Amino acid sequence: MSNNNPNIKEIVESFLKENGYDGLYNAEDECGCEVGDLFPCGNPHEIDCRAGYKQPCYRCDQNCDFHVGPKKECLMVMIEDGGLNLWWECSYCGKKFKDDSKFEENERCPNCSSDIVDWEYIEDYLE
Repeated sequence: MSNNNPNIKEIVESFLKENGYDGLYNAEDECGCEVGDLFPCGNPHEIDCRAGYKQPCYRCDQNCDFHVGPKKECLMVMIEDGGLNLWWECSYCGKKFKDDSKFEENERCPNCSSDIVDWEYIEDYLE
């Protein structure tokens, strides 16, 4: 913080962290930024920028690393450990879950409560 007199960026970042948000998004301009790299545009919009959660990029064709939006969303990605066991890994929190017949019935991550928007199976990568 700047000498106990925070600037607007520090105030916003503090609010986001204290309330569990990952960054800001602007649905009108289709942009987003994360805590630690706020306002890379240099021009935050005081009305349209909203607190949001980091989301996986699965909707656009711009090859983004992430998006920020109004709710927590994740992909469940199937991974294999060294012992040939299969696990599901949440793209939001990184938690791993043993693959069983019932796990795919979940609509939310049991650890972070993110909405599961897609399941990526190991076969998808073997094609």
